[in-house]
Amino acid sequence: MYLVEGDVDSHNNAQTAKTALVRLGAQDGFTVLRTTGTNTTIATYKSMTRTVERLYSDAVGPTSSDLACPTLGDLDLSISEERSLSVREVFNVQLQHIPGIGKQVAGALVRKFPTPMSLWNGVMRDAEGEEGGAGGPDVKSAAEKLKFIPLGEGLNYRTIGETKATKIMNFLFNVPQAL
Repeated sequence: MYLVEGDVDSHNNAQTAKTALVRLGAQDGFTVLRTTGTNTTIATYKSMTRTVERLYSDAVGPTSSDLACPTLGDLDLSISEERSLSVREVFNVQLQHIPGIGKQVAGALVRKFPTPMSLWNGVMRDAEGEEGGAGGPDVKSAAEKLKFIPLGEGLNYRTIGETKATKIMNFLFNVPQAL
């Protein structure tokens, strides 16, 4: 469950924030609660606490010593062990949060470049000497190296394409596009 406080429309990246909220709810299955400010957030937490207390006030832990209730520390440890993600998995999720970049494109990119640094080293480093804005890397040259990455096997040679490749490079490395 996520609780979002305040007006998402006033955020610097309002469209990205809205997209993330929709994705969390519709695609990832999370409940997204929205509040207008601190007072409504506190009221929401109070209401949720009362509900949990009402639902579980009669609950009793296991009586057998074999089934002892885990401590909060034990739960935290087991959750963190289950939810630890590799750099590759985190990078894949980050790529999917770029508007217009889905699982297929993100998957194709992380198969070739499993980390942001490997992407930089494999694509941007070679483009640094080319005609980039203010002497920096040229996104167009970097995107050229990405656009032909195949999306998968047996997909009739479909590739990432120039538009998505350029979008990825601009989003990840915030490099100004050459005019």
